Amino acid sequence: IERIKLIFEEMEKVTNNIANGNLKVTFNSEVFKGDFQRIKDDLIKILENFKKLVDVLSTIANDLKNAEFKTYDPNLLPGDLKVIIENINEATLTIKNTLNKLIELLEKADINQKIDTSSLRGYLKKVAEAINKFSSRMKQIILEINEFVKKLENGNLKATINDKVFPESLADLKNSLLE
Repeated sequence: IERIKLIFEEMEKVTNNIANGNLKVTFNSEVFKGDFQRIKDDLIKILENFKKLVDVLSTIANDLKNAEFKTYDPNLLPGDLKVIIENINEATLTIKNTLNKLIELLEKADINQKIDTSSLRGYLKKVAEAINKFSSRMKQIILEINEFVKKLENGNLKATINDKVFPESLADLKNSLLE
């Protein structure tokens, strides 16, 4: 009974340390002699797996901090913990695809393309919606300029520009056109 009591005390010490974020857990392995060797081996495996989890998550967090959207081998984590990496990989793929679409849109300045926001969430969705709104607004401005120029080409020297289409930041452009 005393040995079982010591075993439970050592197990509690390990779980308390892990619960408090201490990964440098030590325990008295002498308590786990004989028939209790397997408990010690299992505790060591639990600690190793927990350290592996923390190392993998630290790597992922550092990559994200550096805006590196990588995919990771799910086998970096054991058993059911693989789902963590699978979810991160899925999120990473969504982010990369959206950012690539954004880059493509911006590089080509193709205001006719839209980013599909239906599968996006959070800030990524807000950014994509803002880009779509920006593209739409730019399209309106270009259409307004085209209409204005066509009126001038047709001899209408009293042509005007719809002030509501032009944001304040493009007031100089609008005024130059009118002049």
